[in-house]
Amino acid sequence: MVTARESSQPEARIADEEPPPESRRQPAVYTACGGPTGEPWPERSPVLTPEEARELSERWSAIQAGFIEAPRVSVEQADALLAEVIQRVAQSFRDERGELQRLLDGAPGQPEASTEELRLALRRYRSLLGRLLAF
Repeated sequence: MVTARESSQPEARIADEEPPPESRRQPAVYTACGGPTGEPWPERSPVLTPEEARELSERWSAIQAGFIEAPRVSVEQADALLAEVIQRVAQSFRDERGELQRLLDGAPGQPEASTEELRLALRRYRSLLGRLLAF
């Protein structure tokens, strides 16, 4: 038998009942492998040139080799090398972002960017984000 009080209250959710589909959605996850739908990141060019990477790797090897003779000096050199790499990487991303901004801003008197140009710009932004998240 249902009382008046029970019939006037909204239907109670049973503990075993599944939550509505909207509440099961997970936030989009961006990884080194791709975006939220799993598609690979486009245009994944290296942040450093192969020559830069080789030169930095050689410097790291020298720092490691010197640790036994001068541990403190090696750690200080490692810190300086890391700071330099961070600066190079940050500058690379700033340059790419600046190039995108110039494309979007266009030249004075030029028409606004087309939808296709904006689509390509968004892909490049997605690529930059993917490369940053891959670290």
